[in-house]
Amino acid sequence: MAAFEFVQMPNNFILLGRTIGMLNGIAYMLNPEANMIEIATPYIKQFLSGDEQTKVFIDTAREKITDMLNLPSHLNELIMKANRGELSFKLSKTEIQEITGQFRSMTNVLMIVVLSLTSATAALYFDLTGRASIAYFTSAAAVILGILSVYRLMKK
Repeated sequence: MAAFEFVQMPNNFILLGRTIGMLNGIAYMLNPEANMIEIATPYIKQFLSGDEQTKVFIDTAREKITDMLNLPSHLNELIMKANRGELSFKLSKTEIQEITGQFRSMTNVLMIVVLSLTSATAALYFDLTGRASIAYFTSAAAVILGILSVYRLMKK
């Protein structure tokens, strides 16, 4: 279960499994010859032949287990298609526009960050070469561009 983060087990099922495990251990300690499967079989049959809600639950569980068992073959098929270059995606015009808008926004922020770092480097250079007035100007530009880049990132 830990290998697949998208699979989540409800806490009640985990508690039920732990309880069954503990009861099995206690029953074995009391009577090593007792078989919990034989003891539980009539109760399980009664549960399985129960009401409509139980049948819906069992059908859903069977469907989900089948899906989980088929997952490795589906993943293998996906990887094979990707390796052959046959993998394709269908996107609507609005989805493409949204994605390109996000790329454009990220590119703009990246350019502001590059300009900010360039200004900071220039300020350091001018300060080391003794041109303090230009160093102050480029330092101010670096700070303003840095604040602008942070603002743009926070806005998204």
